[in-house]
Amino acid sequence: MPLFTTLTEESICNAIDAANKHVVLAAPGIGGAVAQSLAGAHRRLGSAAVQVVLDISARVSRLGYGDHQAVELLRVSGVSLRHHEGLRIGAL
Repeated sequence: MPLFTTLTEESICNAIDAANKHVVLAAPGIGGAVAQSLAGAHRRLGSAAVQVVLDISARVSRLGYGDHQAVELLRVSGVSLRHHEGLRIGAL
């Protein structure tokens, strides 16, 4: 993967699914497919290997950056989730 690239939901999921050591994702929000890939990586790689930083405020959902159900899936799956209000760029 190049250093800088456009990340679509599909490319994010593919990168997470291909990870064999760890996954670190920082983004304003996520959708259901990315949440499922993160939960799968958590099961596959272990809890310490998957770290997620999101802005989980209601404003993010209103702006269309992600959905609450995806965040809830991460919580139920035990994925390490940190909140950073105002986060508007993403890194994987």
